[in-house]
Amino acid sequence: MTEPTAPTDPAAPQHAPHQAPTPAKKPRKLLIIGTITAVLLVAAAAITIPLLIANNGRAEAIPNAADKCLNPMTYRLLDNGSAIHHPGHGPDSQGSAQPQDINCLLTALGASEATITTIWQTQTTDGTRETTWDGYRAQWSYSPEDENLDLLLQQTN
Repeated sequence: MTEPTAPTDPAAPQHAPHQAPTPAKKPRKLLIIGTITAVLLVAAAAITIPLLIANNGRAEAIPNAADKCLNPMTYRLLDNGSAIHHPGHGPDSQGSAQPQDINCLLTALGASEATITTIWQTQTTDGTRETTWDGYRAQWSYSPEDENLDLLLQQTN
């Protein structure tokens, strides 16, 4: 026979079977690692996305400036649009741009007024000249007598 059990008093302290305490540090450690990972991913995106956008715009800079400023008959794009050549045959010939068109191109690509002035002040005896600015290199020769400007512009980075 079984002995009757004593009724339990609801106010008496209940003793649960022995349980191991759950470690509180493990979820906290995972939270810290997850937070650090999220911050690093956001920072990487914040740096990478503007660079990609800027580089894409830069890749199109010369073709866009040429479309805006020059007659298509007056230039040739080179190296997938990272360079342009204006062969210069004088302003009265079919394949040459006017000085204001060349100024427009140079200005659109960020050349300073001093650079533009230097190009137009070149003399025949100066031969081929060269200058650089903000990611571009220009090489040119100019003959003021017949207004013949031979210009090569290239992206340098």
